[in-house]
Amino acid sequence: MMLISGIICMGVQVAKKTRKPPRPGPDELTSIVIAAQKAVKEGRKGFASEDDQVEMLTELELSNEQFWECISKSLDEILSAGPKRSYRGEAPPRKAKKPGIYGDELWAFACSTAWGNPTYLKFVLPGQDFYVHVRVHPDDPNKVKREEGT
Repeated sequence: MMLISGIICMGVQVAKKTRKPPRPGPDELTSIVIAAQKAVKEGRKGFASEDDQVEMLTELELSNEQFWECISKSLDEILSAGPKRSYRGEAPPRKAKKPGIYGDELWAFACSTAWGNPTYLKFVLPGQDFYVHVRVHPDDPNKVKREEGT
């Protein structure tokens, strides 16, 4: 039996399995938050549906302009704190089930500054060039994984 740049067992070479790093990694999370910031700042933003927009603005008692200011501040906060540290989504990211964004990856992060309390921000970035807001609600900092399937 010989070892030649690999593992040889009983005359048969066994291929080494290489593992891909788990998704999302720190670089991917950072690029997602930067893409989201850019989309929001350039006005490429919206809600999954008009009903979602009405529900969210009513629930938060904010105007559309105030809401997007809070989203922008939240994305800035997430980037400053470190997207990996703020990430609260699945690994790999869960897929959206709502019509209009079905199949897009859901990105979920914890933030607080803009909302006044720990908050959970969830969005999708179809093609990474348009921010679609999905949900914002109080965050439980003790929970890292979310079971919500929106």
